[in-house]
Amino acid sequence: MTQDFDDLLLEGEAVIWRGVPDFSLAKGKLPPRWRARLTMSAWALGFIAATTAAVIYGHTRGMDGFLGLLNGLVALLLGAISVGLVIGIFNARPEFDPKTDPTYLLTNFRLVSLDVTGNRYSLLTRNIAGIRLTPEAGAFDLHVWTRSDEGPALTLFSLADGPAVERLILQTLSQPKPDAPQ
Repeated sequence: MTQDFDDLLLEGEAVIWRGVPDFSLAKGKLPPRWRARLTMSAWALGFIAATTAAVIYGHTRGMDGFLGLLNGLVALLLGAISVGLVIGIFNARPEFDPKTDPTYLLTNFRLVSLDVTGNRYSLLTRNIAGIRLTPEAGAFDLHVWTRSDEGPALTLFSLADGPAVERLILQTLSQPKPDAPQ
């Protein structure tokens, strides 16, 4: 994602680091597109077979009344799941898509997570209470806390340069910021 962040920055704010997640290094990375499609195809075929079995069972038994209604609802539910899976086969997301994955920024005032839809989460560096760096295969997840008794306020996923980013955040925290936003 190449974009200009000047409209996002406050007066006197400068970008120290910018990065994106590299899910190709992570243990829990998304499967390749063909494997996701194959898995969804198998599930879709299974649900289509179950839908067909429910309809044939109800038809051969001549079910009517409450049991017929129940059988019809089960067949309808299985059919809806099948349709959802078939649609999902064609919407399977690739392993890494720089157009949809978030962008992370570290400035002299805050830590920012941006996504392609325009959502952004800013965490003022003076509010950071703790950082935890978790190795994840060839990458690192960086968890940032504002209060030690709650869960992480922001997590930066699959950073190839996790220790360097942690060091930059700690250096930013240790510098006095008299002109920082309050």
